[in-house]
Amino acid sequence: ENKKHLVAFLDILGFKKLIDEHFSGKKTQSLALLKIAMKEAEQYAITYSKKHLKQYKIKFSFKQFSDCVCISMPFKPDYTPLENFGAFINVIRQYQLILLDHHILIRGGVSIGGHFENSNIIFSEGLVKSYKLESQNAIYPRIIIDKDLLDLIKNSLIEKPEEYKIFNQFYGKVLLKDWDDEVFISPFGMMSYLKDIADEFGESEFKKIFDDFSSTNKLENEFLKDITNNID
Repeated sequence: ENKKHLVAFLDILGFKKLIDEHFSGKKTQSLALLKIAMKEAEQYAITYSKKHLKQYKIKFSFKQFSDCVCISMPFKPDYTPLENFGAFINVIRQYQLILLDHHILIRGGVSIGGHFENSNIIFSEGLVKSYKLESQNAIYPRIIIDKDLLDLIKNSLIEKPEEYKIFNQFYGKVLLKDWDDEVFISPFGMMSYLKDIADEFGESEFKKIFDDFSSTNKLENEFLKDITNNID
């Protein structure tokens, strides 16, 4: 069935250089480092899905070929667009942050559309839309959001204005508008995001999630420290 999915198309930047360095013998560890980074990023998403999304019967799919990565998730009509969107971009954010920690930049797009896949084929309207975003609009190492998806979120907030405050609290610093009016996902501030959830719904319910994300906080702080030192 080609039910609607949230679909991300991600392009690993500098992939050709990694290949050239590996097979020329300049950096023979390039392949091993890439495998470690990709495995960590994928494993996080799988763990997140099993621990925190199992109750919602949400599963993520990962497909990678060369420097291209496709991450998809069924759009659940039983849940609001905001709930679907929140679950999806949390995985995308962490995926990007883990790769950044390994000095791997990615560029991509996130959209919504019809989607079918099995072990042999991906036949996806959502993937085509996300690929166009990545190849034509993203330009920089950023993951941008399709305007149709943004409109869906906007309309959901119009229908339920009481959710606007919560949405802005959780995602106001996550979805950023760039100079060209493209909205992209910030991978930073994951722990701040979780603390906002605890403030809203009670810390006891989310204590376990805090524990799961403790490594994320350490990783994010170390990455930002490295960036600051390099700038200095």
